Amino acid sequence: IEPSRTLRVAKYPVSLAVSPNGAFVSCASKWSRRLTVIRSSELLSGHVSPAVIDLPFVPLRQCFLDDRYLLVADAHAGELAVVDAESGKLRSRQKLLGHNIRGLCLTENYPAASNGVTEPGVVISHQILNAASSTTRSTISWGGVISNTLHAIPVSELLKSSSVETPESVRGSLFPRGHEGQGAGDPC
Repeated sequence: IEPSRTLRVAKYPVSLAVSPNGAFVSCASKWSRRLTVIRSSELLSGHVSPAVIDLPFVPLRQCFLDDRYLLVADAHAGELAVVDAESGKLRSRQKLLGHNIRGLCLTENYPAASNGVTEPGVVISHQILNAASSTTRSTISWGGVISNTLHAIPVSELLKSSSVETPESVRGSLFPRGHEGQGAGDPC
């Protein structure tokens, strides 16, 4: 198979994401700390001028929240960024209680209220380090040092923030995986 076109992106690409309507393609580059966003219409015309966005962290995973906004996750710590693919700019930064983010999944059924109403949300798999716990054989064995967690966050929560300079704490629901004696696997 021969490629029909080759495009340059920042060095060390690690993931791709395509917007639901197909208008944008995004490439996260890990050690360059950059995101390259390309308009699909430009790919067809042959005149490609991608937006290159510098990130304040090392990106790994990414997913579009809707046709315009992209969520990018830190590979090591617990930071998230929302990028406006339309303008090619960083829109906001958030932080999770956790690290080692290894999965992002968009869901249409995040429970927004107790009356059964749902809204779009993101489920994030990551780990939480208990820094107050001693690293003895027993606490490690019983899962007292690191826990594997799913964190569900409404898309509206991610989009309401507009801080770029200082990451804001994000709210959502935590779902620990595993328990004493039956630990869950690493989220990788």
